[in-house]
Amino acid sequence: MSWRHPRSRRWHQLDFVITRRADIGSVLLTRSYHSADCDTDHALVASKVCKTPKRLHHLKKKGRLRINASCVSHLEKNQQFISRLENALSKGVTVDDTIDSKWLCLRDAVYNTAIIT
Repeated sequence: MSWRHPRSRRWHQLDFVITRRADIGSVLLTRSYHSADCDTDHALVASKVCKTPKRLHHLKKKGRLRINASCVSHLEKNQQFISRLENALSKGVTVDDTIDSKWLCLRDAVYNTAIIT
């Protein structure tokens, strides 16, 4: 609120817009609004501020486990992988499944067998 002295006709600012030093850049406009409908010696001080909401920290989703490709040269591990993959594929796929469901079954079987072996 600003106030005008009756005799000197000078304006005195009574209220201020208080903000943190870090948020000074977010104050866009500060001005006083004088009343148009009546002859008064007070004016309203208003300020436009642009504030952005604080960002929340989200946890990252754990990715898929990586396949240990160094075991490819071991003959024993290869045999285990082949036998486990055959068992997994014989359980999951039926004749009347769609192409997409067959592909998902194959993908998951190969990945899960590689992780286990």
